[in-house]
Amino acid sequence: MKTGSTTIIEQLRTRRGYVTSTEAMAILGVTRQTLCRWVAEGRIPAVRIGPSNKFDPAHLADWLEERQIGVAA
Repeated sequence: MKTGSTTIIEQLRTRRGYVTSTEAMAILGVTRQTLCRWVAEGRIPAVRIGPSNKFDPAHLADWLEERQIGVAA
């Protein structure tokens, strides 16, 4: 997942503030229904703030990194 010269993971690692559900859906390429199901099942780390799920960018970067396929170490 590269955008320009940095990867999404690198961008998340330097980000301040939570990632919204809408942003997470775009990053992951999934629907709101899928994202909500993953959160409910505990498959992806999220924080509930009021009525919304938010995502810590460092935790989301770790989660993505753990799921990379075919990336040389």
